[in-house]
Amino acid sequence: MKEGTVGYFLRQGTHGWETLLGERAPECRFHPGKWMGPGGKSDPGENPETCVIRESEEETTARPTDVQHFATINYYDFVSAWQEAVTVS
Repeated sequence: MKEGTVGYFLRQGTHGWETLLGERAPECRFHPGKWMGPGGKSDPGENPETCVIRESEEETTARPTDVQHFATINYYDFVSAWQEAVTVS
């Protein structure tokens, strides 16, 4: 099973809590056009927290601090038989 991460980063803004989201490209294989936090596949031996920081820097140039594990979701797509364990930080 592949392993990946997605990060939902919160900060206190002037009008309440804010989160960083990006729109997936229309040509993406999974969830095209959807809005979600930065993330991606883990490199071999990489822990989820390091992965979500690296992916965030690659996708947004933002380097999150104080990353904490929230949940692990085992995902299975019945159409494509894609399996993935996603860690949400």
